[in-house]
Amino acid sequence: MRRFWADILTTAAVALAASATLSVRAASAQDVDLSDLPAHPRFILKPEVIAAMQQEAQSGPKQTMFAEIKRRADGYLDGSLSYVSYRMVCLVVTGLAFDDPQYLAKAAENLAFAVETRGWDPGEHEYCYVYDWVYDYLTPAQRQAARQSALEHFNLGGQRTVYYNLEANEAADKGLVGLTFYGEGSSSENEFCQQLVDEWDGRLRGVREFAFPSGTAASRGGVIPTRNHTFPDGGYYKGNQYTQKDTHGIIAYLLAFSDCGLGDYWSFAREYLEDWPEYMEWIRRPDGLCSRMMTGSLYSIERRGLMGLSAIAGYYDEPVAQRYLLDQDWAIASSGGYNWGLPAILWRPVDPGPVPLPEYKFYGANGSTNVPGTSWSEKVFVRTGWTDDEDSDDVYFTFQAGDFFGDYWNFYQLGFEIYYRGALAIRSGYYLEGPHSFHYHARAISNNCVVVLDQSQSELGDIWGQDFLYNDPGRPQDIYEVSDDSAFDMADITKFDAGTTESGRPFYYSKGILKPASAYYYTNDTRKVAKQEREIVVDGRFFIVRDRVELSGGTNSVRWLLHTINEPVLESPNLLETTVAGHIATYSRTRYSAERTESTNGRDYDGKITVAPLIPADATLRKVGGTGYETWTDDGEGNGVNWDLDSDYYTDYNEVGQWRVETIAPTSLNTDFVHAIWVGRPGQTMPEATAIEDESVVGCEIDGVGVYVFARTDEFQDRIDYQFQGSLMMPHVIEGLLPQTLYAVSVAGQDRILRTSEVGGMTFDAAGPGVVTVRLADVASQ
Repeated sequence: MRRFWADILTTAAVALAASATLSVRAASAQDVDLSDLPAHPRFILKPEVIAAMQQEAQSGPKQTMFAEIKRRADGYLDGSLSYVSYRMVCLVVTGLAFDDPQYLAKAAENLAFAVETRGWDPGEHEYCYVYDWVYDYLTPAQRQAARQSALEHFNLGGQRTVYYNLEANEAADKGLVGLTFYGEGSSSENEFCQQLVDEWDGRLRGVREFAFPSGTAASRGGVIPTRNHTFPDGGYYKGNQYTQKDTHGIIAYLLAFSDCGLGDYWSFAREYLEDWPEYMEWIRRPDGLCSRMMTGSLYSIERRGLMGLSAIAGYYDEPVAQRYLLDQDWAIASSGGYNWGLPAILWRPVDPGPVPLPEYKFYGANGSTNVPGTSWSEKVFVRTGWTDDEDSDDVYFTFQAGDFFGDYWNFYQLGFEIYYRGALAIRSGYYLEGPHSFHYHARAISNNCVVVLDQSQSELGDIWGQDFLYNDPGRPQDIYEVSDDSAFDMADITKFDAGTTESGRPFYYSKGILKPASAYYYTNDTRKVAKQEREIVVDGRFFIVRDRVELSGGTNSVRWLLHTINEPVLESPNLLETTVAGHIATYSRTRYSAERTESTNGRDYDGKITVAPLIPADATLRKVGGTGYETWTDDGEGNGVNWDLDSDYYTDYNEVGQWRVETIAPTSLNTDFVHAIWVGRPGQTMPEATAIEDESVVGCEIDGVGVYVFARTDEFQDRIDYQFQGSLMMPHVIEGLLPQTLYAVSVAGQDRILRTSEVGGMTFDAAGPGVVTVRLADVASQ
């Protein structure tokens, strides 16, 4: 059984720890004055707040919310003791809202039980709140045990790693714990609590000028103690759950300092906090589940996210947060996140009316719209509407470029997701303990990416005691052997543009590149890739994806991957080779579709995706997947392993592994891929798509929809030419020209002068068939 800190840490030891770290306190801008620190309860529960809770529990938009919290608390009241903090908060909220002290007493019993059996959990801010709220229901011995167990977990001036989230770095917890226990113990313990408060106040003050406005990143050692951490410009590198946890931690800290009368910490954080609800909206798919970003899993907005949204909505009446909370069906929320009760305390319902959000968002450095930045997790979101249910006809698209973080082997880059009446082009990786997270998920081969398969790396390797195949695109050691931090900066989104055709139809363009420092470029210290970039145009339910790969040499296999949940069906299957019957086979190039007509985790889906591989014309397709091969990783020749899906999560959501189709290019130093993708419903059919390929451009024409072309190279574009066939008036979208430049456009003998966008895009409507010539205007006039 766990030894209690009370058994091994004496008052003298606390005094020694405090005296050894006095320099931290001196480094603060000023010591926080705790002389007028309120008596318990210190946090949130002012008399007027309790009075409002009691009224809201009887009527109004939060009545069902309080009723559900009480229903759960009734079960906890009669149940066994638990260390789970949401039960304690549920009991406290019920006791206060319904003026029944037996719930408060039960919460105190649970907290004392948790401290006795497991010790203070430093990752749960709610422990501090519960202790503060049930202080009068705890015995002096229980208070002492809680105080000693809590202080055991903290030191001064130290952080475990710059890569972990705020909770693991004990950032907000230090100040919160210091405020919770100050004034109760010995003078040395009070001194230690004072220093915890001083340290984090000093860090907060030190970064407030640049850490919060516009979400700019704090440096190492700041209150956001992660390297180039960007809030909310891309969230947290581990995924959306950690974005919620980080924000939850900061808000807990701000609330505590403000409630204790130590300053208006909310005012300077307002711009940062007001941006966060919109980010939480963008990561939410139409079915209410949150898109995977970086190593994040698929999930509903959880308790920490709801706590943060409730605090922002309550303190600022922030419209996006208010709308989000008002739209929740509190009585039947399956995740139970709000039963922590904090939203019930923090949120003052205000109906902001309709809150219009745009159809797109680009998170780059400092939230910029068009300019490429240095954010560690750049993302593009496109939504064709904001109807939130699985029956929505809204298209949801994400595209991201990030960086390498060693703990999770993030080798995938420039991946995208497409959701239409269900997840159709899926990210099939998921961060979870076990073999799966270290292998299939972490490799680019589990995402919708382009991979460069090095045949010389087909042998098994060992990482953290687990075997895996050196498949795409390079080994973890290739990064760790490079001391320069630039090796971790693997990819950027370099262009984003929101355009409108002449007929008024919106479209969106993004370009991402892998950077030369990344491990994608190296095999055994030899550079294998000179360039890898991806361009995507989103036009309603159509997605045109162009990829360019330039190898430095060798005979590496270049493959374009797309993952689906259900088995893809080829339109004109011409079997070339069977590697494993029913699971791995190679075919001639053809269109393929995958339908999703199923109910999963209480949701109904009925979407369809069709992919037309257009360039290279002589590519082949390899289909991989099915039972026993959902997460197949190999050396390109059928030798490999299938990583176990070792969690009920995979059964519940059914969005991991399953199937992938690889478009395999013929061996060449330079490869262009062009794929046209369409989403619709079962029974509907994608219009015909044909390739456009000339010396100056690659692209495609989709019958009756549009023409989309990309400059073949990044070199100075003074002229491009291409042919198209459609007789209907259609938009033409051209990308890769000089930005903000006049060009002469000739179509069927008619000339016009057009200026390109900030990122070098151009659009016009034209009918064919015909030839399009685009030249620099000054060249055309000669």
